[in-house]
Parts: sequence; C-alpha cells; structure tokens
Amino acid sequence: MKTPEEKGDELIEWFLHTHSNKLSDYSRIEYPTAKLFAIKVCNEVLSDMGADRGYAYWSDVKEYLKTK
Repeated sequence: MKTPEEKGDELIEWFLHTHSNKLSDYSRIEYPTAKLFAIKVCNEVLSDMGADRGYAYWSDVKEYLKTK
C-alpha cells in the first residue's frame, strides 16, 4: 500500500496529466486546481466510508494535500 504522501502525489499527478492531450492551453489543469481536485477525491471517499483503517488513511492523504 502506498503511503498517504505517495497517494496524494499520485492523485495530483493524475489530474495534471489527464488533460495533457488537449489542443488548447486553456484546457490545461494547473497544479493548484489539480490539488483541489485531489482533495475533492479524498472528501468523496471519506463521505462513503465508516470509521475504519481506510478512513484514517484517506484522512492522512487529505491532510498531506492541504499542506502541499
């Protein structure tokens, strides 16, 4: 399993490169937006999860992203 830091970085990278094949620079996702999207993913996962080990993990990912 990836560390919360690795997962946070992976989410940001995924959002940064998801739209890299677009024709216009206006459709590119910049780092601050990718970070917000990654935090949104964490919020969605946490809202569907009970208080278990996974909840702690995704909470740690979210906290890491907030400090990045």
